[in-house]
Amino acid sequence: MDAREIGLYAFNEGLKYADEVAVIANEIQERLTRFANNEPTLSTKSSRILLNFLFKKNKRIIQTYMEIISKEQIRNYLKTLASRIKFLPEHKDYAELPEGPFKYKKVKDIFDPKVLDTAKNLKSIDIVINSALKNGARRVCGSFKTSLTKTYLFTSKRVETLSNATTAILELRALAKEKIGKLLPKLKLEGKISEASGASTTCGTRISDLKPKEAGEEAGKLAKLSENPIRGKEGRYDVVFGRNAAAVVFSEVGKYFSAFFVDANLSCFTNKLNEKVASEIVTICEDGTIAGGIGSVPFDEEGYPTQKNELISKGIAKNYLHNSITARKFKAKLTGNAGWVIPFPHNIYVEQGNWGEDELVKEVKRGIYINNLGYLRYQDEMKGDFSAVVRDGVFLIENGEITKPVWNLRLNANLLELLKNIEGISKNSIQTFHWWMEAKVPVFTPKILVRGIRFTLPTK
Repeated sequence: MDAREIGLYAFNEGLKYADEVAVIANEIQERLTRFANNEPTLSTKSSRILLNFLFKKNKRIIQTYMEIISKEQIRNYLKTLASRIKFLPEHKDYAELPEGPFKYKKVKDIFDPKVLDTAKNLKSIDIVINSALKNGARRVCGSFKTSLTKTYLFTSKRVETLSNATTAILELRALAKEKIGKLLPKLKLEGKISEASGASTTCGTRISDLKPKEAGEEAGKLAKLSENPIRGKEGRYDVVFGRNAAAVVFSEVGKYFSAFFVDANLSCFTNKLNEKVASEIVTICEDGTIAGGIGSVPFDEEGYPTQKNELISKGIAKNYLHNSITARKFKAKLTGNAGWVIPFPHNIYVEQGNWGEDELVKEVKRGIYINNLGYLRYQDEMKGDFSAVVRDGVFLIENGEITKPVWNLRLNANLLELLKNIEGISKNSIQTFHWWMEAKVPVFTPKILVRGIRFTLPTK
C-alpha cells in the first residue's frame, strides 16, 4: 500500500469511532551521509510511512501517531483509541476543524527528486571539504541530509489534499588545530580550550539551491582565524551576529509567537500585540508559501491554506500564530499555522536592511562577532531571559576591525532587549537551517548588529 491508500483507510476507519477525524500520512524517503577527517564515513538511506491521527469525540481530543505495519495494526490501534478517549476530560476550549474544501496557492520551487541522488550528494560533500581545506582547515566534518516527503491530509471537514516537498541540508564544521589532547600541554592554559573551529551551512529544497564551495570557504576561513584565541572578559559588548547565530535567535522569535506558548504564559510576547517589542528597523514575517522555503507547504495540519503573517512590523508586534482552538479562544482569524496541538511557524523571514556586512563590523568600537550559537536555554521564558554558548567563529572587534579570536564566553541575554537593541541589518536575507537551532524553524535572515549584549564566563 502507498501512503495515500493507507491514510485513506485509516481515515475511514476513524470515522467509525469519532465525531471529527484528521489523518496525515507521510511517505518519507531520506538520505544521510556523514563525513569526518576529510572524507565520507557513513551513508544511510531509509523509507517509511508515518501516520498521524487526530480524533475528536464528545469534545474530547486524542492526537497520536504510528509507523505502518499492516491494516490490521491500524484497525486495532484505532479501536484502542476509541476505547480510551471516553476517559479524557472535555476540552475546555474545544473548536471544530475548519470547514473545507479550500483552494490552495501553488508553492514554487519546493520539490526536486534529484536530492536523493547519492552521486550528486557525494560531489557536493567533496566540494565543501576541498573548499574548507583550501581556506585554512586541517580537518572537516559534518553531514548532508536530504529528504523527499509526500504528505496526504484527510479531514472530516471535506479536505483531501497532497503536498510533495524535498529538502537538502549540508552542514560542516572545519577545524584548524590538532586535537585537544595534543594542544593542552603546549598551551599551558587552565581548563579546556575549544578547538579553532568554523561552522557553515547551505540548505534549500533543491540541489541547485546549495552553495557548497562558499560554505566550505566560510568555514575554513573562520577556523583559520580562530587559531590562538584570547580569553574573553565578561561584560556588555556590541555584537555582530552572523547568519548562523541570527537564525538561532529569530527561530526563537517565531516559536514564541505561537498562541499556544502565549496562552500558557511561556512567551515573552504574551499581551504584547500592538506594542513595541523590537527596534523600529525590524520587520519579521512568518510565511508558509515562500518559494523554496524548507518549511513551505500549501496547507497546515487542519487543511487551512498557509499564508504570509506579519509577526513584527517596524518593531510593533502584530499577530500570533493560530490553529482552530487558539483562534477561537483568542477570538482571532486562522493563520494557516495549525499543528493539532501547537500552532507553529513554517518559515521565518527577516526583512533585509541596507547595510553592507562589512559596515556592521566597522560600526563597532568594542564588540564581539558571533558566527554561531548553541545550547540555547531559558532561565525565564515569560521574561525572555536566556543563555547560549557562542562557538565556531567568535572574534573581538576593536575600532571597526576584527582583531583576535575569543573563547571562554557565554552569551546571557533577554530576547526582547536584544530585539529592541538591533541597530543595523545587512542586505540579503538568506535561508539558514542547522542542527543548533533549538526551535527547528527555517529562517531567511540577514546579519545584524545589536548594541549592549551581556556576556559572562562559564561556571567551572
